[in-house]
Amino acid sequence: MNQQSLEKRGQEQRIAVLGSRIAAGCVHRPLLIICMFLVAAALSAVLAMSYLKVDTDPSLMISNDLPSSSAYQRFMGQFPALQETFLFIVDAEDGTKARAAAGKIADQMRPRTDLFSHVFAPGSGPFFEKYGVLYLPEPEVQKLADDIKKMAPLFNAMTLQHDLAGLDDLFKQITPVVEIGRAPDDVAKLLNQIAATVDSGRSGNPTPLDWATIGDAAPAAKQTRWFVFAKPVLDYTALDAAAAPLAEARRLMAEASAANSGVRVQLTGDAALNAEEFETVTQGALLAGVTSFGLVTATVLIGLPALWLVVPALALIVLGLLITAGFAAVSIGYLNMISVAFAVLYIGLGVDYAVHVVLRFAEERAQGQDRKSAAIAAVRATVTPLALCTLTTSLAFLTFTLTDFVGMAQLGIISAAGVTVAFLASTTLIPAILCLLPVPQEKLARKFATLKPKETSPSPGSSSVLRRSATITLVVLAGFSIFLLPQARFDSDPINLKDPKSPGMIAFNDLAKSMSGEVYAVHLVAKPGKAFDATMQTFKALPEVADVRSIASVIPPDQDRKIALLNELALAIPAEILPSSAMTDPERADYLASILASVQQMTASEQAPPRIAEAARRLENALQGFLNERGQKKGALSALEEALVGRFPEFFKQVRQFATLDRVGVDNLAAGFKERYVAADGRWRMEILPKEDMRAAHNLEHFVDVTTAANPQVTGAPVDIKEAADVVAHAILLTYGAAFTIVVLTLYPVLRRVW
Repeated sequence: MNQQSLEKRGQEQRIAVLGSRIAAGCVHRPLLIICMFLVAAALSAVLAMSYLKVDTDPSLMISNDLPSSSAYQRFMGQFPALQETFLFIVDAEDGTKARAAAGKIADQMRPRTDLFSHVFAPGSGPFFEKYGVLYLPEPEVQKLADDIKKMAPLFNAMTLQHDLAGLDDLFKQITPVVEIGRAPDDVAKLLNQIAATVDSGRSGNPTPLDWATIGDAAPAAKQTRWFVFAKPVLDYTALDAAAAPLAEARRLMAEASAANSGVRVQLTGDAALNAEEFETVTQGALLAGVTSFGLVTATVLIGLPALWLVVPALALIVLGLLITAGFAAVSIGYLNMISVAFAVLYIGLGVDYAVHVVLRFAEERAQGQDRKSAAIAAVRATVTPLALCTLTTSLAFLTFTLTDFVGMAQLGIISAAGVTVAFLASTTLIPAILCLLPVPQEKLARKFATLKPKETSPSPGSSSVLRRSATITLVVLAGFSIFLLPQARFDSDPINLKDPKSPGMIAFNDLAKSMSGEVYAVHLVAKPGKAFDATMQTFKALPEVADVRSIASVIPPDQDRKIALLNELALAIPAEILPSSAMTDPERADYLASILASVQQMTASEQAPPRIAEAARRLENALQGFLNERGQKKGALSALEEALVGRFPEFFKQVRQFATLDRVGVDNLAAGFKERYVAADGRWRMEILPKEDMRAAHNLEHFVDVTTAANPQVTGAPVDIKEAADVVAHAILLTYGAAFTIVVLTLYPVLRRVW
């Protein structure tokens, strides 16, 4: 035996002796060791439940110290309304209904400052009620002004008395015009809508008359998709920080869909996607953990020679897993989308340690040793290879800490701690449990007797044929894999890590089909002025850019001409609405009867246009039915009056403000626009939208290259994705090389030979 072999054996013996001494101490105080592990596991469980969180934010996967990541974080800090958002997508064939549903969702969220902030529904709210008309094309503004002028008699009558008396006066003005056949078609719409309200009043629940839709006196909502933005208030003391806002958001969605037939509401946005990912990851991790534990348990039940021997194996897995979770809570504090898999890794690796020691114990016990001696001998025989395995596996896991791939680095740290815990438990906890188990020596002896190989002579050359066949098969498979390797593609977009069947991802993909540019835009923050405008033109000139936007892009164009058209309304409609006087039910009945008489004159006229005559007959039937069925019931007349004229003051106020509109500028824009385009220091955000589909990796990389070449200060998700992809690819190559080198350098001094 040469000197190297002697040195190697000496090292192994020293490790084996140390391991056996530790095991001897444990088997002489088994209950103390078991209690120590139980206490450590219990404390670790408390730490894990109290402090260990799951965070599925993809940005946590890469180091924030990278240039693009730090720039993106600074950008988000300047525009907090853009970070961690909910995006409600409200669709309906009737655009007005969709806009109303979106506005109601926003109105319900604004008071809930405990759950939401930065709520913004473009197209609804006070700003758009006043200035929304300026966003229409000039011909539509002209038509709107002309329609309002045609309604001058309505305004003149209803502003003097916005009650049934004013409505009666309006009908008395309309009737002569209908009788001579000169009434405009809008009269038919007025009659039909009043008839609908009166008809609904016959059931005791009259539907309010929408004055804005009469004569098209309000801007029509032509687009069928509307959006609501909101930033959820995240509770980081809870396991799921977005649970409460997400639950409320889902309630509002269900309520909006139920209350508005034909309205569909979807929820997406990075906060919603991360919250759904949290649910998916935690449920998946739990399922994977339970499944792997079940499979491992079944395997050791089948494979171990005695049922009692399953106890130390499962004890190592359960207690070691809890201790590792406690370590993760103390050392890192949260689990990301990759490190959440540590439990499955620990179960798979930890059981190997247990099986080695337990099987060696069974073998020693089968040969006649008592339980304590067998436990010590088992540790002595296995401690050296297990120690070497722990060293190489831990070092391999820890190589990820050399990179900026934080997601894998955290998994490496936790997993390295896990295998260390498993090794320590295999040399302490397992022998302590084994020496207490009532495993009969005779049963193990019989089991191992059946495992002895039969004395047979192998056929000549059979082993060499087997080795040759296996070698050829592996070489062929390796060659085929090398041939296919160039076809492999690295998907760098973290959005594809999410469950494509989740509601948030379905909504995201739906949005990305029609608004891919908005989803994958890059940004530049700079002071407004000539240099800013010149930079916008530079980006617009790029063939890869679809559009460039800033706060100036959301200011209505051609305002002066539109305002001039609307200001003419000051001469056509009264300046104010007079308060209505109190009215008794008998007076209301008289006015309804007078209105019915006017309608009957219209139906009797041979000159009335067919559409108006048909609408008048419908209203006549509705009024007669209401007066006959509910005219004498208490409160019915006042309820109908409120439904017919209650919304007129609001409608008049909206129309009247058209006549006094001022210009829209950055200073009086909706707050939702300003907080998304203007930073606190006054700088503007420039939004650069790509032309091509950014879901294709080569398009994204090219877009980032082109825009960063035009201005290196651009930031945004595409820039972050590209740099993250480079980091991950570099990390994989570096860790593979580093792990291989470390393992070789670790094994060679121990094994002292290459083959």
